[in-house]
Amino acid sequence: MKVHWGSNHVFWQRNTTKQFLERVLAKYEREQNQTFDVEIVENYDGYYSYSKSDWYESREIKELFKAAKNTNVNELNDTNGETINFKTTQQFVARLNKGEVTAEELKQIWQKFKASKEIISAELNGFTKKELEQYRRGFGRTDYKKAELVQVVYEDFAAYFVPGLSISYNPLSETHFKAIDRLVPKVTDELIQERARKIKENQDEFVKALENPETIRDFERFIAYRGKDKLTNEQLIKFESLKAAETRRYRSWHDDRKYNIEETQIPEGLELTITKSYHSKKGCDIWVVEMSERVERFIYDDLKSRAKSLGGYYSKYSKGFVFESENDANQFVSLSAIDGEANKERAEENRRNKAIEHLETVSDNLEAEATATLETDRKTNTARRARMAIEEGRGQKAEGRRINIQTPSDYKQRKDEASSLSLPITEITEPSAFCHLTSAFEPQANNDLQFAQTIKNIAKALESDEIFMLDRVRYGADVEELESQLYQARNRRNRTRCNRAIFGS
Repeated sequence: MKVHWGSNHVFWQRNTTKQFLERVLAKYEREQNQTFDVEIVENYDGYYSYSKSDWYESREIKELFKAAKNTNVNELNDTNGETINFKTTQQFVARLNKGEVTAEELKQIWQKFKASKEIISAELNGFTKKELEQYRRGFGRTDYKKAELVQVVYEDFAAYFVPGLSISYNPLSETHFKAIDRLVPKVTDELIQERARKIKENQDEFVKALENPETIRDFERFIAYRGKDKLTNEQLIKFESLKAAETRRYRSWHDDRKYNIEETQIPEGLELTITKSYHSKKGCDIWVVEMSERVERFIYDDLKSRAKSLGGYYSKYSKGFVFESENDANQFVSLSAIDGEANKERAEENRRNKAIEHLETVSDNLEAEATATLETDRKTNTARRARMAIEEGRGQKAEGRRINIQTPSDYKQRKDEASSLSLPITEITEPSAFCHLTSAFEPQANNDLQFAQTIKNIAKALESDEIFMLDRVRYGADVEELESQLYQARNRRNRTRCNRAIFGS
């Protein structure tokens, strides 16, 4: 029990309740068989203390100081049911969470809880800081000293007595505990049952999430409690699909905001003129909207944002806002509000067409380069040139048959046949050397052909609107990044499987 003297000739008993001091006083009066003229007052911080105005007659205060310092809180635990301990409080909270407590019973237990502060605090003081952290509600500071943490846990348990009510107070005139004491009389049976119903729903959702997760929230709970590696392949695929769908919904919502155009205000006297022109690089007609004079920066930003929503842009070369259709230019000049749905559909269509055109161009160029590489005639009169000419891992095909030289006998048997094909076999002294004659070009060319076909398949799927996850692929670099991610994912999966097989975890 921490006790000390304070200023103004008043004895301060920290972290105590009025009931505790009354019991200490009563116990001391019984022991001394006399009555002491001592007042119990409330301090500015919400606690109580003994007080006596006359300093020269404060012997009673000094004696009570000794008595309080040497008093065991368990000695004050009466047998009339006026107090409860920490275990009883935990049992009450468990019943409260199940809705097995009435409002009248809650208010009675609350009075006992207040009267048992010293008893409960003494029990809490017997726990370690790590154990006390488990009884806290929510998150907060982690640098409490143990005495402070005991007080925090006690007040956290006090908050259970106001189910369904928000605890709000002015810290300059009221403490957190006093605010709870003020709200307890407002608790009703309906609030208790409503809170119990919500707790039951959350528990059922949590059990369902661990057994059969279906929503993103279910999967997040599963991963937080059991780990992502515990998901089956089917569950992992479903989780990734749900996350992708959520991302697409957010992106769609963002696009709706972007393409909804509000009415634009411009200064009086500013004229917007539409001029038809020609874009020599793109080879198409364009419409340029020119301003009659310079404008403030914020006005320019509004006009630029409006032009971008309509598929246009500002060109320093043309000295105006450029549009690829006359209708867009007319909508820009009208300065009126425009529903973004049509703009969004048109922008998506233009973006998809440009992506298809670009992917097809990349695929055709890559395929043409790879084919030219494979069809190029190369000299094979040296070992190095032969390595560049012979396909890796297959050997050179001769008249539809494979020359597979692996042993000295094979080397001798195939020597004449290889020589007849003008292969530099005569310059090879070891059979193993011929086995490792590999091409530096053909494997890469074949990989490029395969990559070109992948890009072409994606372009066809975009054109027929049969693709879902890859509808935002625009460049060959996007496909390369996807292949890289897939390769890394396979490596991680294989490492995980090996670790489980070796270490069992």
